[in-house]
Amino acid sequence: MYSIIKSGIEGNYLLHEKQYTYTGTNLGKLLIYNKVLNQRNTLNMLRKKTKYIKDGIDLLDEYVERLKNDDITDRTVLLGLEGNAAKVYFPRIFDNTNWKSRKPRIKFDYINSLLDIGYTILFNFIDCILSVYDFDVYRGVLHTDFYMRKSLVCDLMEPFRPIIDWRIRKGINLGQFNKEDFTLIGHQWQLEYKKAN
Repeated sequence: MYSIIKSGIEGNYLLHEKQYTYTGTNLGKLLIYNKVLNQRNTLNMLRKKTKYIKDGIDLLDEYVERLKNDDITDRTVLLGLEGNAAKVYFPRIFDNTNWKSRKPRIKFDYINSLLDIGYTILFNFIDCILSVYDFDVYRGVLHTDFYMRKSLVCDLMEPFRPIIDWRIRKGINLGQFNKEDFTLIGHQWQLEYKKAN
């Protein structure tokens, strides 16, 4: 996003006041709950459900129940549950590939590069929506405030990440994404220029 054309919404000080005074964990818990639930539902969409996939769905169901019922007030516990769910989810959603692990921004294989590309598009889409309604995108509820990090965007994209994961899995199955579309430069897999359109 380069600029915003809007009509006077930037004066919404009541919205900003609510953002700046919120200190609870309920919103963060709701975001993680929806993310893990969507991961569970994404695995459930797989046609061929091996015991490995079914076991993963059962484990994610346990995390969903914990997030729904437990009175979790500690941010680190929430992030721990999110991390444990990711360890269950990623090897199963990418069981059609030679999956190693999720390593953001490192691009150590072509799947992680695809995930980074997809998540960046999702990030920009949510950033635009939040900016139109004049949220302070730098003030988050789950991600900590850090210089130049749009923490609220990072927060709100979490439940939508499985959309990207599913699309990448489907694209790999359909042959739309191939390892041959990428070039290894240094230690990073980068999409070839001609394949980027």
